[in-house]
Amino acid sequence: MEDQVLAGTAPSSQGQDGRGAVAVPARGVPLGPIALVMLAASLPILASGGAFFVDGPNHLFRVTLWEMLLADDAAAQFFQAGERLYPNLAIDVFTSALGKIVSPSVALTVFICTAVCAYIAAAVWCRQARGERTDLPILLLILLAVYSEPLYWGRFNYILGLGVMFVALHRAVEQHKTP
Repeated sequence: MEDQVLAGTAPSSQGQDGRGAVAVPARGVPLGPIALVMLAASLPILASGGAFFVDGPNHLFRVTLWEMLLADDAAAQFFQAGERLYPNLAIDVFTSALGKIVSPSVALTVFICTAVCAYIAAAVWCRQARGERTDLPILLLILLAVYSEPLYWGRFNYILGLGVMFVALHRAVEQHKTP
């Protein structure tokens, strides 16, 4: 109750000290349809293990290679790990951390589901933070957007990046509005 009162007093997510924070809208958001759409987005990925994505096997090979490089020196005689940033860094960091617990293919599948759900959650959050409703037709439209060409071609970092972009763009707009 106290969180709702505090969230209701500040129309923007600016703190009193001037620093911004990501705030969840205080209005009652129906989580049932959102969870249903996230489940509908994750089920095909979980059922297939991400095998139907064009670039999925490439990501899986790279993740497996990273695990081999970190585990022993046999693969290190043929491959060398670089220290520069590259587009697939999010997949590699996430799956190598999770790969200590589960196999690389399961870690990659969990990353894909996480990226898809983060995209959906960020899109819904941006709409809710602006005071717009997110009914089932809008949720289905978001689901269609996430299951478009970038996901088919295996651009999993791009999908995750879009979710992060939604949040960052909303924060930038909020900070621009406040004097």
